[in-house]
Amino acid sequence: MRSIVAWKFTYRAVVAVQLLLGGFVLLIGVALAVQRSAWWTQQFTGIAGPLGWLQDAAPIATAPLTAAVGVAALLRRMIGPPWVWRAMKKLLDRWQESTMEGRDGEPHFHRATLFRATRLWFRFRKSWFPIQLWPWSRVLVPVLRSGHLTQKCKSWFRIPDDGNCEGIAGLAYSQGQVWASNLPDVSGAAVSEEDLKRYAQETAVSLDRLRESKPRARSFFGIRIEANDEKWGVVVLDSRSTKPIAERADRETRGYALGLTVLIERKP
Repeated sequence: MRSIVAWKFTYRAVVAVQLLLGGFVLLIGVALAVQRSAWWTQQFTGIAGPLGWLQDAAPIATAPLTAAVGVAALLRRMIGPPWVWRAMKKLLDRWQESTMEGRDGEPHFHRATLFRATRLWFRFRKSWFPIQLWPWSRVLVPVLRSGHLTQKCKSWFRIPDDGNCEGIAGLAYSQGQVWASNLPDVSGAAVSEEDLKRYAQETAVSLDRLRESKPRARSFFGIRIEANDEKWGVVVLDSRSTKPIAERADRETRGYALGLTVLIERKP
């Protein structure tokens, strides 16, 4: 899950590194440009040493520094401007408040989560080899969630090209919109096999995964988010209440989804 504060610091650090390295490349270019003229060293005797050092370093340092500037620019693009993510977080908060208004329980019992479709992703797991990669298959990973609690979301869902997508998020990515309500409570220790099978069938998750995660949500609504005429990800609304979410979310969702699309397309 994306931490706004952490990524804001990372973005600013990447910008600082890019400017620093870019400035150093510029200095090397200036040093090479004045190499042909003795006027500079005659007028400014104090710069002869630094100029000579820069000129000597140019053949070795120019290519790596230029590549590093390019990598920093790529990282900036991948992270995205902090103001965009702050605006998306506020939109998710407003979406959750508007859709879940009047439901019993704490605000974090009813959530809105933004998932992004990606291939370049890895996760840590408890095994002899802690990293899994999916470079050839797409997955939906959480990037933002409404509110301030339950932010450590570890849910991810495969969305393979064969259409056999996982979870409400995967179904929403494939079908555009999907919902489920009045689901049984599978969060406790004593859960019947019949309830587990029903929950697994309606939410498109495996029984093994269901037994391990023990989700508390009992109603869902998911909608696909598109940007730049492509499938970008999904938003999943989930609630511990059994009341259908689609009754409210379906009327308001297009405006919120469009707002997310506009913000995503503003990213460089």
